[in-house]
Amino acid sequence: MSEQLADVQTVLRQQSAIASFGTFALRERDLLTILTTAARVCSEGLGVPFCKVCRYRERENDLLIEAGFGWHPGVIGHVVSRADESSPQGRAFITGKPAICNDLRSDHTFELPAFYAEHGIISTIDVIIKGNGKPYGVLEIDNNKQHNYNEHDIEFLTAFANVLAEAVATSVRTAELQATIAQMKVMAEEKDCLLSTNKALTEELQEFAHVASHDLKAPLRAISLLADWITDDLRPIASTESLEHLALMRQRVTRLQMLIEGLLTYTRIGHAEAPLGPVDVGDLVAEIAGLLGPPPGFHVRFDGKAPVLNTQRPPLEHVLQNLISNALRHHDRPTGEIVVSTRTIDGIVEFSVRDDGPGIAPALHERIFRIFATSTGQDQSDTAGVGLSIVQKTVQRFGGKVWIISAPPARGTTFVFTWPDDNGIKAALGSGMKLAAE
Repeated sequence: MSEQLADVQTVLRQQSAIASFGTFALRERDLLTILTTAARVCSEGLGVPFCKVCRYRERENDLLIEAGFGWHPGVIGHVVSRADESSPQGRAFITGKPAICNDLRSDHTFELPAFYAEHGIISTIDVIIKGNGKPYGVLEIDNNKQHNYNEHDIEFLTAFANVLAEAVATSVRTAELQATIAQMKVMAEEKDCLLSTNKALTEELQEFAHVASHDLKAPLRAISLLADWITDDLRPIASTESLEHLALMRQRVTRLQMLIEGLLTYTRIGHAEAPLGPVDVGDLVAEIAGLLGPPPGFHVRFDGKAPVLNTQRPPLEHVLQNLISNALRHHDRPTGEIVVSTRTIDGIVEFSVRDDGPGIAPALHERIFRIFATSTGQDQSDTAGVGLSIVQKTVQRFGGKVWIISAPPARGTTFVFTWPDDNGIKAALGSGMKLAAE
């Protein structure tokens, strides 16, 4: 009865040791400290003088003594065994089952490293330490006395190895999380640096644009005025060709003035903000049509039931005005129609601005969105080639897209762009996006 009582007390003591180690491992962050403590607690729990934790190294295909208890200096962190059945720990690692050697003196199947003899090791137990995909390694107790280990010893060591496996996994996950956090901090710092640099460059660009505008507008006005005076003075005697040259000069001066104004508008996109508010799209289209004053025979209208959006009005108005005026300007007939319509897809409003003009060749669909690009030669164009660039940049500031549907010789061009609802705009504002406004 006294022997059974002793066994019960041993089991209880071992279970208490496992529970205490588990609590310790959850608090401790240093993996080597966890492994070293595990070796000591196992050694004390089974009453043996030695214990070690062997980590599997995949590239070398061996088992390195990562931590231990009771060993002479020079063993821990240096001694390795092959990860095969030539050693007790290698057998446990290969088979995944506990390897028990009650007396190594009578077992000639192993090729033992020299440190076994140096420490007088006679009996061992090895159990696997599980890992993610592949085992982490092996937990081994070593005794310099012959001993017949029982099932309770195996159960204790196996349970301890399982707790140790969880502690190792937690430590690895913590290290990965800390590395991720450190990487995110670096990325955040890089982002802040880029934002700061971008802000400085934007301010420099705006300053340059304003200076250029101020310095160029005055001489351009002077050139235009001189061309008018020369035309008036020479009209009675000048040839038709000379008058055409003067007209061409005034046209190019006008185009330069438009380029300057367009460049200023382009640099201001995203730096002026307007409050959110309800915008009746039907009323907005009607107001734009009244402002543009289409020639007789042209009609601008909204088709269908117009939505009321909670959005910033100025940028949306600017986009629609550019697209409608673009359709009017490039129409090739004395009569025509520009139709604006919308549809909502997953909370995103999709606008369509459709005309019945000559259409745009597919080869130009991407080009015309480039700044200063036009669908005709520059001398034949009365635009600066900035309007569609402004449209694209403004739409993209709201997280939207803009594209063209047109396939001559079929008539008509449809510009389609997406615009977020109230929630989408708030999300864009929350992420630090500068919304466009004119």
